[in-house]
Amino acid sequence: MKLWNTVEGLHRLPKDCFALYHRMDGGEWKRLPQPFWTYRADPFLLEWRGETWIFYEEFEYLKNKGRLGLCRLDGSDGQVLMDRPYHQSYPFPLIYQDRLYLMPESCAKGSVDLYVCEKFPHQWQLVRPLLQGIDACDATLLYENERWWMFLAVRPPGVGQRHLEIYSTPDLLQGEWEPHPINQQRLYSDLQNQTGRPGGTFIRRGSDWIRPAQYSPDYYGQGLGFRQLIKLSTSEFEEKGVVFSDLPWRRNHHLSILGHHQLINRKERMAYRNRPVPLINPWL
Repeated sequence: MKLWNTVEGLHRLPKDCFALYHRMDGGEWKRLPQPFWTYRADPFLLEWRGETWIFYEEFEYLKNKGRLGLCRLDGSDGQVLMDRPYHQSYPFPLIYQDRLYLMPESCAKGSVDLYVCEKFPHQWQLVRPLLQGIDACDATLLYENERWWMFLAVRPPGVGQRHLEIYSTPDLLQGEWEPHPINQQRLYSDLQNQTGRPGGTFIRRGSDWIRPAQYSPDYYGQGLGFRQLIKLSTSEFEEKGVVFSDLPWRRNHHLSILGHHQLINRKERMAYRNRPVPLINPWL
């Protein structure tokens, strides 16, 4: 089994390589270093105890598995944050009641789990599974209208394309997560290559919430779309595509913004070089 996993991981080398790029507002993008035989993906910026950190997935080709890591803004001091026997990615962090929590993707385990940091950065305790028996990726939280909202990409058994689902609760630590009626519509299941899948933390623009969402009509990691929340309640949901000329989207499938810092996750290798990224994002 280990040999097969290695072969599968190396098979991804020609087409799957992501790297982190950082810039200050409107400045030059700088590629951050990463170890050989790995790539780094799904970055999140977080300030904790007066220091700014990058949380990310570190995919190991030889193990065909992702683990969680963190580093400083220049890519230095990289270290393992969490390493489980199963694949983990998308380490969504949040500070709540002065404690640091982490909600990583663990679809290989069939659950969405919430961890609390007991001692930064290496000691994490499982608080509880938020959802179980579900193949869910990239769970992203938003607190709005006195409720916690969870957006995630779900794949039913035997289906390739994921669709958007939403759950909510009034209590992050103890409340039951209620499915939104919109889940029955399987939003974006008619699109290709995980289009519609969450692509980072919600962005505040004026009075609006903007959801970064993957846009990949031809191949995974092709681009990023921005979806403005129009309606969000326990009975209603509506979003629409918007364009922001100052935010990068081509060959980028993830975005994190913290103050003047911006962080993206650029795809550096493509399987189909005869399929260029469109100059204009048509996912509106």
